[in-house]
Amino acid sequence: MAQERSIRRLLLLLSVAGGSVSLATCKVDKLLQPPAGGILQVTPTLLEDSAAVGSLAARVMSLQISNGASGALGWTAASSRASPWLRLASPSGDAPGALVISADPTGLRVGIYRDTVVVAAMTGGGEARIPVQFTVHPCFIQSLAIDSELFGSLASADCVAPHRDSSFADLYSFLGAAGDSVSVVSRMR
Repeated sequence: MAQERSIRRLLLLLSVAGGSVSLATCKVDKLLQPPAGGILQVTPTLLEDSAAVGSLAARVMSLQISNGASGALGWTAASSRASPWLRLASPSGDAPGALVISADPTGLRVGIYRDTVVVAAMTGGGEARIPVQFTVHPCFIQSLAIDSELFGSLASADCVAPHRDSSFADLYSFLGAAGDSVSVVSRMR
């Protein structure tokens, strides 16, 4: 019991004068009380995603918001730059819970887009600044081997067709020589 008591107490130096030292004892838990309502905790601490240029499908991510102490914890959220490509599903909520965030590549050019989601406790304490990095990349070209079959489909998450801005495409390459023949079969469902 004496050992537990010494761990829970902190000695503070009040003054040193004329060769005498005055000490005072204070309980550590009284100095380090969490704020009423709890402590904001947000994970992950970074959001990253990507999309092909011309894609119309928003990428959906989420932040898990929890209370690191007891009590009710309300929170608010906003993007620091108010980027039009970044959308928050809700500007506020209660912990525990999730904040759904979407990054929309529609109309964005190839490049890296950045913003920060700021989540702040309305009750209790804490603020989290979560960096968001959204990369819009060129269409990837997939290599194919001759005499192989490939099955796939086109969707709004694919890249824009290089010569038809209003269509989607998957791009492929293969090695061949003069005189080789290639068959491509396409089916619509």
